[in-house]
Amino acid sequence: MRLKKNLNPMKKLSFLLISMFFIACSQNNAVKTKAELLEVLKKTAEKGEILYGHQDDFFYGHSWVGENGRSDTKDVCGAYPAVLGIDLGKIEYNSEFSLDSVPFAFMREKIIEHCSRGGIVAASWHVDNPMTNGNSWDIACDTVVRAILNETSETHAVFMQYLKNLSDFLLTLKYENGENIPLIFRPYHENSGSWFWWGKNFCTENEYIALWRLTKNYLDARGLTNLIYCYSPNLGADKAEYLSRYAGDDFVDLLGFDIYQFPQKNENGEIVDLADGVYIENVTRSLSFLTEIGKEHNKPIAFTETGCESIPNPKWWSETLLPAIENFPICYVLTWRNAHNRPEHYYSTFAGEQSADDFLIFFNNKKIRFLE
Repeated sequence: MRLKKNLNPMKKLSFLLISMFFIACSQNNAVKTKAELLEVLKKTAEKGEILYGHQDDFFYGHSWVGENGRSDTKDVCGAYPAVLGIDLGKIEYNSEFSLDSVPFAFMREKIIEHCSRGGIVAASWHVDNPMTNGNSWDIACDTVVRAILNETSETHAVFMQYLKNLSDFLLTLKYENGENIPLIFRPYHENSGSWFWWGKNFCTENEYIALWRLTKNYLDARGLTNLIYCYSPNLGADKAEYLSRYAGDDFVDLLGFDIYQFPQKNENGEIVDLADGVYIENVTRSLSFLTEIGKEHNKPIAFTETGCESIPNPKWWSETLLPAIENFPICYVLTWRNAHNRPEHYYSTFAGEQSADDFLIFFNNKKIRFLE
C-alpha cells in the first residue's frame, strides 16, 4: 500500500497503523480450518440464519466479464454473497480456463480474496468423461464408473491423472501464511438423476460410493484434509433413495439438495404457469426429510443449487424462494450463475433486472446473510 508523499511523518505512521489494523481485522475474519468452517455452518443454521450464495458471482455477470471487484449481487444490494459458488470443470486437464471460460488463475485470486475477508467457497466439479473424453453429460456408456474402479484399466489411469490435476490446483489455494483454505467440495452432484456419467442409471449404488471414497482417500493422501465434502442429489429422490448412495459419515460432512423451478410453457415457448406452488411444495418436501437426515447423522444441511431461469416472477425472492426455505435449518442457499454470453440464462438478479427491488426485500430479511 502506497503512502501519500505529502503526509508528514506522524501522519504517515498513523495512516500505516490504521491500514495495518484493517488488514488484520480482515484476516481475522477468515475461517482458518475445516473444523472452523463446519462450526460456522452449524452455528449459522442453529441461529436460524441462511447464508446467500451465487455461482461464479465474482468472475462474470449478466453483461460483463472479468471486472475486478464487480458482482451482480453487489451491484444490486451493496454486498457480496456470503458463499461464492465455483466450478472446477476442465481442471482435470490442467487447463487455463474452466468449462465456463473462467481463467483458473483469476479464480484462484478471487477465492483467496473472498475467503480472506470471511467468505465461503463451494466448489462443484463437472468433470469430463474419462472413458470417452466427452463432457460430464456424455452418457453414451454406462460402465465409466466401473472402469474407473478397475485399477488395471486405461480409464482408471486417466481418472487418477484427473485427480492429480485437481489436487494440484486445490493445493494452491492458500492464505498468506501458507495454510490451506478450507472450502466446500461437492463432487458427483445430482447423482439421483441420470444426466451425468456418474448418475443412477450408469453405476450401481456400491460403485458410486466406491468412486466417492476413492476421491476422498486420494485427496486426503495429497494433504487436502481441509475439504468439507458435500453430498447433493437432486429433486426426485426420497429419503431412502437419498441415502442409498451415501458414502458414510466418515466420508461426508455436509448434506445438500439441488432443486430448480421449471415454469410450464406452451408450444410457442410462452409461460402458462410459473409453477411457484409446485416449486415450494418440492422444496418443502425435500428439505423436510433432509432435515431429518441431518439430525440423524449430525450433519449440517444446505440448499446447494436452485433458481428459476430468467426469474419470470418479479417477486420470486420474497414470495417464492423465501417462503420455501425460511422454516428449514439450512446453512446456505445458492442460486446458479448469470451467464454473460446467454442473455436468458441467469438465476440471480442484476442491476435493472425486474426482480431487483424484490431482491432487496430478500436481502433485508433478518434471516438472510450476506458478506457484510
